[in-house]
Amino acid sequence: MYSRKTTVINRTGLHARPASQFIDAAKKFTSRIHIRNLSLEEEDNLANAKSIISVLTLAMVQGSEIEIIAE
Repeated sequence: MYSRKTTVINRTGLHARPASQFIDAAKKFTSRIHIRNLSLEEEDNLANAKSIISVLTLAMVQGSEIEIIAE
């Protein structure tokens, strides 16, 4: 399992268009890829990085610290 932390720098966050581009990139891999918004206080906020609905529910705004996990 690989994981990396990064910060959302897009001034409008990870809204529909950039989320769609992220998902398209994730779908190119056979790995299971998940994303977590570390800025949320919820413990269980792991989303499937290949699902637009899952990614958008994380409400990632500019400055959100996120973790991308690939298995």
